[in-house]
Amino acid sequence: MTDNALYTLWLILSGKVGSPRTHRLICAMSAKEAYHATRAELISLIGEKDAAYFLDKDLSQAQTILDDCRKKSIDVICYHDEDYPASLREIDDPPAALFCLGQMPSQELPTMGIVGTRKCSSAAAGIAASFSCSLALSGFQIVSGMANGIDTYAHKGSLVKGNPSFAVLGCGVDVIYPKK
Repeated sequence: MTDNALYTLWLILSGKVGSPRTHRLICAMSAKEAYHATRAELISLIGEKDAAYFLDKDLSQAQTILDDCRKKSIDVICYHDEDYPASLREIDDPPAALFCLGQMPSQELPTMGIVGTRKCSSAAAGIAASFSCSLALSGFQIVSGMANGIDTYAHKGSLVKGNPSFAVLGCGVDVIYPKK
């Protein structure tokens, strides 16, 4: 976890989670630079209306989240960090931070994402597991959600041969959803 994590969390909280204003700012400068930017500098980059979101420099909520992440061994990987996935930077609206419990996929190996329905037939489950297993045996890392159904079988197919698989969650890494 870099020292930039505190400022990135502040940026996310200040600009509202998932907001395009946060993305525009994070692409223009580091979160630490944004934190220390003057009102005039912020206005020149993102306009007066959006700059207003970043004038409150209170770090307490960001520090609380960062402390909680450290207690739970959750890494905060920020947009400007070296280990932030390069391919994620190429999408239209990349997240300012990733919360990682465990290991991130290697950026050196090919990666395949497999997702699908939660309620799948046994035939579809078998195809997902077989496809994932074949890809893993060919050197691919498997990434999926962690939901029931196709996601589960994609992970199982990779794991059956001892290859790692990686889960991308739509909620916190410390939140199990769905509960099953």
